Amino acid sequence: MTDIDDSLIEWLTGGSVSEDFEYNMKRRELAKDPRINKDRFTDINSQYKDFAVYQQTDEYVNTMKAHALLSDQCDTNSESLRETLMSTYKMSIEDVNQCFRNLANSKDVDVHENTFNHTIKFRKR
Repeated sequence: MTDIDDSLIEWLTGGSVSEDFEYNMKRRELAKDPRINKDRFTDINSQYKDFAVYQQTDEYVNTMKAHALLSDQCDTNSESLRETLMSTYKMSIEDVNQCFRNLANSKDVDVHENTFNHTIKFRKR
């Protein structure tokens, strides 16, 4: 019988054999957190629980809806995105502003401001 490399077993089982699998999985999930003001935690378990609670809030759901409307091929104007969010998803002005702040803080969204007319454009990376 041949010996099977541990990396193959980890790949087949999704990494659950690795001692750091749970930590790495939580770290990857926490990297998706778009909040500007995050609470500081000393351990990753508490931070992950806090993020799991945050994922159930309207703020997170609204931000993910706005993120889904962005394109990686072309820029999306903030005014047209605002109108779409307010008309389609019935968001308030405060909700839309919070979505924009979260999108601007997100690592996978590029935000550009035109210096002449101060329009803001979003694009997925």
